[in-house]
Parts: sequence; C-alpha cells; structure tokens
Amino acid sequence: RSLCWIGKQHEKLNEPEKALERYLSALRICKKEKSSIDYRVVAMLLHAIGKLYEDDKVNLQEMSLKCYNEEISLIHSKLDVEAMQTISMLADAHFKSGMLNKRRGDVDKSIEHLEKALEFTKQCNGEKHIKVASITDNLGMLYASRKEFDVAKQ
Repeated sequence: RSLCWIGKQHEKLNEPEKALERYLSALRICKKEKSSIDYRVVAMLLHAIGKLYEDDKVNLQEMSLKCYNEEISLIHSKLDVEAMQTISMLADAHFKSGMLNKRRGDVDKSIEHLEKALEFTKQCNGEKHIKVASITDNLGMLYASRKEFDVAKQ
C-alpha cells in the first residue's frame, strides 16, 4: 500500500515515470501474494498504470489498452459486478479504453467500450449526470464519423 501511496504522490508531482515504477512494483507484489490478493487493489493499480501509459511523457498506448482490458477482465472474473463500486470501476475502465481507441482511430472498438461505459455510468449516476452527457456526445461524434446520422442524433 505504501508503494501505491508513493506512486500517487509522484503522479501529483507530474512525475509519471516514477509513479509508473511504483505502481508496477506494487502490482508485482500483489500478484506474488496469491493467497491474500485483493483483486480490487489489483484492478485499481491496472487502471492507474493504464492512465500513466497514456501520459505524453510515457506514451505507450498499446500497453495502456492492455491494462484497461486486463482490468475489465479481472473485474468480471473476480469481483461482485452487482456492487455499485464495481460498476463504477467498470464504467471508468470502459470509458478510458473507449476514449483511447477513439484517439487511435479505432471507431468500432471505441463505440463498443463507450456503449458499455454509458450503460454502467447510467446505473451508477442516473440518466442526467454530466458523465452520461459526455459519453453520449462522444458516441454521437463516432456514429457521425461512420455516417450513421440517425444513431448519432440519439
């Protein structure tokens, strides 16, 4: 846990490479201790690592996507997907993956993840939340880019 805290401090200091080192060390330790592994912590570490791989100073988008996909798989296989906190984690992971795929030009993958993010975000926050509006806006732009204007208007 102290490695996580140190990693967070490096993030706050805008030192993504150092933060990444700490988070990766924490993840290795978590994975070694299989008998007492806290899968929620592992999922949070994967998310933090994925975000850092996206940082301009690091810029490893493929690794970032790998982290988000592993996080999503881990959540579905090891955590209670009915719990609100877990649904929120899924919403965030799908949103990050969807937006990264959008930046990479993979419209289909982006739509796939943002649709799931929208579903989970609505479950957590309701229909009128700002996150719902943001995801819906991004989906509209993606559908419009595919010339699916009827879907984009929704």
